[in-house]
Parts: sequence; structure tokens; C-alpha cells
Amino acid sequence: MKTFQRMLFMLFIIVVSNLVTNAQLNNDTTSGSKLEITPYGRLQLLGFGQSLTDHVQADQRVYLYLKEARFGLHGNDDGTKLDVQFAFGGEDIVVAPSPGVSLQLLDFSIDVPLSNSLRLKAGQFKVPYSREGMTNTGYSSFGDRSIQYDAFVAGWDVGLAAYGFSGDLTAALGIFTGGGRDVPIKYLPEKLGIPMWVLRAGINNGYDEDILTVKQTEYNPSAGCAFFLNALYTSDSKIGHSTVLNVKSSDKSLLLNSNWNPFIAASPLDKGQFWQVGADAAARKNLYADLSGFVEAELNYGSYDNKYGSIDAAGGRIQFGIHQKPYEIALRYAFIKPNSKFAYIAANHLSYSIINDKLIHEITLGATYFIKNDRLKLTLDLPILIQVPVMNDPISGSYVLTQQPDQVSYFTLGGKIDRQNIVQGRIQLQYAFE
Repeated sequence: MKTFQRMLFMLFIIVVSNLVTNAQLNNDTTSGSKLEITPYGRLQLLGFGQSLTDHVQADQRVYLYLKEARFGLHGNDDGTKLDVQFAFGGEDIVVAPSPGVSLQLLDFSIDVPLSNSLRLKAGQFKVPYSREGMTNTGYSSFGDRSIQYDAFVAGWDVGLAAYGFSGDLTAALGIFTGGGRDVPIKYLPEKLGIPMWVLRAGINNGYDEDILTVKQTEYNPSAGCAFFLNALYTSDSKIGHSTVLNVKSSDKSLLLNSNWNPFIAASPLDKGQFWQVGADAAARKNLYADLSGFVEAELNYGSYDNKYGSIDAAGGRIQFGIHQKPYEIALRYAFIKPNSKFAYIAANHLSYSIINDKLIHEITLGATYFIKNDRLKLTLDLPILIQVPVMNDPISGSYVLTQQPDQVSYFTLGGKIDRQNIVQGRIQLQYAFE
């Protein structure tokens, strides 16, 4: 498989080179049509340390990861935008329903102007829900997103979205499959529900490039403010032997994870209702010369229900900091209010309760050094997880469940869950080009 991926990557590079060459030739003609293609990419090397209570292995663990290895293309053809992005670093293990393998396609979309203030985006791209979820990970103040993201991730999906603006007012309305990304073509019997509808609307006063392009920080940040309301709704569809939400293979929130949600995969399968609502805000102000201060906040609530029962969760985060070239310091607090109904259902139909409804907290201090503008930077952060659930497996050791939620399956081997306070440390070196 690795050999095949390398061959695919080399073929992709050859195709990109030919596209860029042809685009340059087209730009030299006088036909009036100009296709501009710009390659981009990002490398993130992450060193990770963690200290927790482990009754089998050492309490301290450390590892080095290739967190992201991205390559893509931005294109512009007389106002029509093209975006293609692949993840080659194995950052996500995505295995589609057999037979099928993920080729790590993140984005492949076109963005067409309908008028001066209205555009239509179609293809596979990020669902326009939640500031943290939409933030480009190359422009983050920390080494990773907060814990609250795990409960409300929407991720990439296939669909289309109309978005536009009128002054500072802006909105996006999208319709998506709800099945996520990298889903192979299947001709299966279907009993359709309602596809995933997503609405994001609010005010953008110079903070974001547009409603679909979100950055947390950059070397030359712009002052401004933004406030958005978010909503997402879908009624599940039966596809073949399962449902769309049940077989979603990536970007799966805790509410849609069948290892946590005891109702979503209950037999016989039932089409469930899933919805989320939230609000987010951000502001940045110049304080003195090139010194600026910034703040971000968001709240989310989600719910899933079918004939077997209902489950919900709430969460949020707030972060703030100061930025003065070439340094930035930021502090973040995040929380999840879980549901005591979260449970793992084993193959023998025994139910294991995962967690009570007490809050999970995260406090993270981060610092960034921009070595060479946005191209090369170093980020250090110190996440402290408070009352986070940990699976203690008597054979292989302990797993932090907000980072590895599927490890609840170790219940069947005698594993037990407790709440712990965990100190972590991360150092991330990023190189990006565009």
C-alpha cells in the first residue's frame, strides 16, 4: 500500500508540473482566458510528551510525529477558484467500507462567482460550522485544536454551499451528504432521510478573508472582529446494511461514534436525527505599534436521537493572547460537558458506561516564534487536561480517551476508566509554502 501511495504521489507531482506549465503557456496567449495555478504545502513535525498515571507502562511517554504533510493547488480561472489538497503524512487513518481505501483527499472543490457578492462552492471541502473547526491548522496559536472540538467536529464532506455578503453581514448555506470524505462510489439500496444542512451567518468586520476562510493567527495579522451563529441538521439515511452517520469513516464526533453512542448502531438500525447549534466570536486590536491583542470564544451544543434513545453534549472554549513580531503568546481554556449515557456496547451486547456528566477541562499555554514570516515557525504549548477520562487496559497500558476515543473497546479485556489530571507538552516545527 505504501508503494502504491508513493507511485500515486509521483504521478500527482508529474500532473501538477504539467498543469503549471500549461497554465503558464495559457497565460501567454491572447485568448483572454487565464488559468493561474499555485502549488502550496505544509509540513508539521510534532514532538509530544505526556505524564499520567499508568498502572502497566511508564507514567511518562514521549514521541515524535509527522503531524501533517500536506500538498495542494490553488487555481483561478477568470474568477472561478479551484482548491485541491491531499494529506500524505498519515495524519488520519481512514478505511472506507470494504472494498475501499482512503487516498487522503481533503479538498477538491470549485468556487464559482454568481454575482459580485454571491458565490457557490461545490465538491469536497470543509463544512462551514464552528470557527475552531474551520480554522486552517497552518495558522493556529497552538499545537492542536482544543478538546471541545472532539465533541463537535464536522470536518470535510461532499456537497455545495452558497455564500455571500452585504457590507459586514455575511452568510453561508450548504447542503452535504453527511457521510464525510473519502467515501467510495457504491450502488446500494437506499431509504433517504434529509441530507445535512448547514447554516453559518453573522458579521465579519475585516477579521476573516471570507466566511469560508478562517485563520487564528499569522505573521501579519489584521485587526477586526467577527461574530457568527452556526446550525447543522440531518435526518439519517439507510444505505445498504447500515446508515450514513453510522458508517462515517472520518471526522466523527463523540456524538456520532458508535463506540460512545449506544443508540446509533443499535439493531435493527434506526434512522436518527442529528443536530448542532453554536456561536463563535473573534476580535483583534492593535495596541501599540506592531503589538496586538486578540480573543476568540465559542459555544456548541449537539444532540442525536432515534427510537432507542437520545444523547447530547455541550462544550466551548475561550482563548486570548498578544502578538508582536516575531513572537506570540496565547492562553486557552476549553471544556466538554459529556452525557452520562455515553456507553460502549460490546459484541455480547453488554453495556459499559464510559463517563458521568462532570465537566472535562483543558488549560493550554502556547508560544509561537515566527522564524521566517508564516513560512517557518516554532510553536510550543503546555496543555493541562483536568478530569479527563482515561482507559486503563491491564495489558497494554493507559489511553487518554479524548485523544483515542475508540480505545473504550478495552472494556472487554478487563479495562477500567478513571478520571485523571494530565500534563502534556508539545513542540511543533512548521514549514509552509504558497
